[in-house]
Amino acid sequence: MEEGRAFVAGKILKALSLLLLISSSAVGQSIPATYFGMHNINSPGMNPYPLVSMGSFRFWDNYDITWSNLEPSRGTYNWASLDNYISVLNANGVTDFIYTFGYTPSWAGASICTPPSDADYTAFVTAIVTRYKNSIKHWETWNEPYAGTFWCGNMTQLVGLQNDLYNTVRSIDPTAMVHTPALFFSETPGVCTDNFLGANGTSNFDVLDAHLYPYTPVTAPESLGGSGGLADGLCAMNTYGISNRPLWNTESSWGINSWLPNANDQIAFMARSHFYLWSNESLGLTGTHTTTTVGERYLTARVSMPPASPINKSTTGW
Repeated sequence: MEEGRAFVAGKILKALSLLLLISSSAVGQSIPATYFGMHNINSPGMNPYPLVSMGSFRFWDNYDITWSNLEPSRGTYNWASLDNYISVLNANGVTDFIYTFGYTPSWAGASICTPPSDADYTAFVTAIVTRYKNSIKHWETWNEPYAGTFWCGNMTQLVGLQNDLYNTVRSIDPTAMVHTPALFFSETPGVCTDNFLGANGTSNFDVLDAHLYPYTPVTAPESLGGSGGLADGLCAMNTYGISNRPLWNTESSWGINSWLPNANDQIAFMARSHFYLWSNESLGLTGTHTTTTVGERYLTARVSMPPASPINKSTTGW
């Protein structure tokens, strides 16, 4: 979806919508604050701090806390920026975090999308998980590998990184959750396969992640993920025998502001998309819950916005 840093900077809202099955017994209950999160690209170091409340934070699009910044040369680490983010967020009551890997350092590859070696990746994973195992409990293998901006390798290499991440995290913090790379579900209805899952990426993870966007500009929230979108993703999970795994939408919105410039429409899009994904039984998002090793599958809404946006406040106030 993203076409590089310029495109990323143009988005002022991204949503983290943990798209999980919701138990019918949970209908009518308030949605916990932790289900509304943010990854904020507008305020380096969280200064100024967002004016809206949030319950969780995804470490991505904050360029001072990417791998290349935290390990500027092989084996040399500078944790000051990530320490600061966590300190500021903790001071504001936020303790639920996802860290997303990506942006290969220049010393580890020819470009930011070059697959790192298993040794370099594992060394960084070991260092960051060891340092933050008491703070960060969710680790996402890589950001949007289907976009050439972020990943230039093949799916076999990416599965190798997922296995490295899973084995390393498990050895350091068995309580943490390992997430797949953010996968791309086909825009064509009825496509029940996925390149990553088809490359033996069906094990060594706790949560399967996706990014659902309306890939056609000014499209209704019901089309999130393209015309195939979520339905294709759930179908692919069934194809590969992992339909009992939790599915999280770790980044989503209407796209870029020029697609939907009116703030009221943006608020309506976010609220409507969450209600749609929660209530549409044909997508398997309601009904009897499925208990897995990482708990029940719910719809949870994690909404990301700029510091002064009214959208989070409006949506979290359901």
